[in-house]
Amino acid sequence: MHHSIVIPHRRRVWNLAACLRSLQRSAEATGVHDYEVIVVNDREEPLLRSVFPTTPHLRIIDLHRASKPFNKCILQNVGIEASSGSVLSFLDADAVVGRDWLLNVCDRLDGLTKLCYRVRRIPCNISCLVGADDEHFDREAVWAFENWTTLGTAFPLAFEGREKPETDRPYGEPLFGNSQFSISREVLGDLRFDEEYEGAGFEDIAFNRAIWRQHYTTYRADMPTEPERCILHISHSRLCSEQPHWRHPEFLTRNMRRYYET
Repeated sequence: MHHSIVIPHRRRVWNLAACLRSLQRSAEATGVHDYEVIVVNDREEPLLRSVFPTTPHLRIIDLHRASKPFNKCILQNVGIEASSGSVLSFLDADAVVGRDWLLNVCDRLDGLTKLCYRVRRIPCNISCLVGADDEHFDREAVWAFENWTTLGTAFPLAFEGREKPETDRPYGEPLFGNSQFSISREVLGDLRFDEEYEGAGFEDIAFNRAIWRQHYTTYRADMPTEPERCILHISHSRLCSEQPHWRHPEFLTRNMRRYYET
């Protein structure tokens, strides 16, 4: 089973490097090597390849759209079309996967519409080590997975859509999860991300809803909860002033309106 991992990226090169290191660690630990990582890069200049682990599994597609608002959906769709796997996973560039993460699609996806992932957010005092002290950061990430069940609010759980795609709840069905998930190409079919969602807000939630609507009567999702099969998320500033092409309130307002009107 060939596994394609699609990662949209803009201006998070050190976070992306940490993400790719974690995928390589998972491959080395599990012996799973039938995968490709497709980074769809949306920035002014090509990515600095020298900061990434050397691996034959990595492919980078440069779009050079960086003067425009970041449109994650465009990048996801480019990644889908470029991928060759019978299974696709969608990861954010600031995701750090657990040691056994690559096993998920091997033994958990059969019979499901999609496989969701539990995510914990790494606190800022650890996240800031990325790019400055990667070895220390990686040790902290390994420690967090090993101590997952005792992390509590220091590493808070990220959004988990349940009952409704837009509702964050600790329990309830159906399960929709968040922006990180795996799906077979057969189930995905011709579904694609809605590129009208520009900037931050509801773009991933809308796609989770589209999958649910497409497979409504047979929809079934699950989420591994074993720590080493889960994901850590690198924290960063959510201020509009620092991410004007992504986190502007105008985008959220427009995207929210589109979501509730469609």
